[in-house]
Amino acid sequence: MGCGASTQGDPATRSISTDSEEESRREDGSRRGTISQAIRGLGVHLGTSRKNSTAIQGHGIVVPVNLSRPGVTAVPLQFRMLLEEHARFLVNFVAILERSSGGENSENRKQVNKLPVRPTQRPQLDTFAAKSHWMDNVRARKMCDEMLHLEDSNHPLPETGKANTGQRNATFMRTLQLSMGQQVNVLKMSNNPEVSIGGYFIISQMLSYIKALVSLDLSSNNLTAAAARVLSLGLKSNHSIQELRMKDNTIGSEGATSMSDMLKVNNTVLLMDLRMNCIRGA
Repeated sequence: MGCGASTQGDPATRSISTDSEEESRREDGSRRGTISQAIRGLGVHLGTSRKNSTAIQGHGIVVPVNLSRPGVTAVPLQFRMLLEEHARFLVNFVAILERSSGGENSENRKQVNKLPVRPTQRPQLDTFAAKSHWMDNVRARKMCDEMLHLEDSNHPLPETGKANTGQRNATFMRTLQLSMGQQVNVLKMSNNPEVSIGGYFIISQMLSYIKALVSLDLSSNNLTAAAARVLSLGLKSNHSIQELRMKDNTIGSEGATSMSDMLKVNNTVLLMDLRMNCIRGA
């Protein structure tokens, strides 16, 4: 009891404890100063601003941090769809590998099997198919005017009576049986030999302006070399037709030469069918 009381009341003991506390405070302050200097130097080296900053717990030091993110470039829609198709292929490919290896992770396989596999489909094209022996020069002109009017509403349409005038004339194409806002991508005029060179001259003029037509079928129309030459003049200015079928006609070698000259200028036609046209070699 007396020894403990004398120890607490001894001034020498209190002075020793006070000196040790002061030394620990000095060491702690020096460590904090060293850490703060190092962090400040790191902030200056990185070139960060004080706007984006955070505090280190236990030291009370504000550290500048650069939180800015680089700008994100928008991905085009077509490229995004391609990425989705590629990812779908990879997921299904991994599922096939897991099934072939006999893995035990059945839950993952069930999830993978739920992904629909969409087959590649060709786009649906608007087609106008003329009946056999129905098309003549008059109807060919109406058809060409209506096709041009579908792409350009300022193109005039021929007036053919009360049933095809006024508001109805601007909203419905009688020959094509289409309404405004639609396009004709495939034109089938096979088995219509009643169209003469005058009708093909109008069709050639239409081909030089049309932009939506992708496929043209003129098979079994009794085309002559002169008609083929007239058509080649319009096809030289056309940049949309990719498929041209002129099978079973009588264009001969002269008409084939006109078509070959057209291909030297036209870079859009991918398929041209000239079978059964009495074409002879040199």
